[in-house]
Amino acid sequence: MINKLIFKHYAIGFHDLGTETLKSKIFYDDLKLIKNVFKETPMFSKYLCSNDVLKTDKFDLIDKAFKENIDQYSLNFLKILVSDSLIEYFSKIYNEYHHLMNIEIGIIEGKLYCPFSLEDAQIKVLEGIFTKKLNKKVEFKLIIDQRLIGGIKILVDSTLYEYSISSMMDSIKNKLLYD
Repeated sequence: MINKLIFKHYAIGFHDLGTETLKSKIFYDDLKLIKNVFKETPMFSKYLCSNDVLKTDKFDLIDKAFKENIDQYSLNFLKILVSDSLIEYFSKIYNEYHHLMNIEIGIIEGKLYCPFSLEDAQIKVLEGIFTKKLNKKVEFKLIIDQRLIGGIKILVDSTLYEYSISSMMDSIKNKLLYD
């Protein structure tokens, strides 16, 4: 098992390069494109992770797939991940880079707990509400929590906003017991 700090170090190193070269947003867009290619074409990432394929063949495939579409630094970063046998952890490195970009541009990351999956549009509505409420851009990560009976919980900047049925029931119980 690889230590989570390794993903963070690679993301920080690449983000630092982006900051120095004024290309951090370009790198982010490149990483997002690569992530989407891996998602749309799982065999592509499996090929890059395979121990049966020579690194030079992997590098050739990366060049064919991305050379015309991403920055040279991003292309080299992808090759480094292949060379260091970390390409299978690309999504974790991408998530770390995404977190660094949010910090750079002032986006607050929050967690949205819900007993079921929500559509992206529904999450965007909630992000908009909290952006207005906090006067800062907010981005939520959806976490499915089936212990919630209904409703949602939102954690932003160490503050928990609870809009769940269980919290409403607790509130009613406390009013009945103490009023």
